Amino acid sequence: MCKLILKTENTHGVLLRVVSVISRDGHNIHSLYCAPTPDSQISEMEISIESTPEETTDIQRRLLRLYDVLSVAVAS
Repeated sequence: MCKLILKTENTHGVLLRVVSVISRDGHNIHSLYCAPTPDSQISEMEISIESTPEETTDIQRRLLRLYDVLSVAVAS
């Protein structure tokens, strides 16, 4: 299991776009946490998924293509 930590712009629909990227290949989300940061324009998401390192890298690359996603880090 790996955890993705995302910084995103705090806009309408960003959660839907992020979840769509992850579920597109059939990955299930085991846990999801989303909260605003001290900067009200930015939110932080922590998403736990079951995936191989190669799949995680691919998901990370696709998430970074979304215009609302500012950064993606992977924690084991």
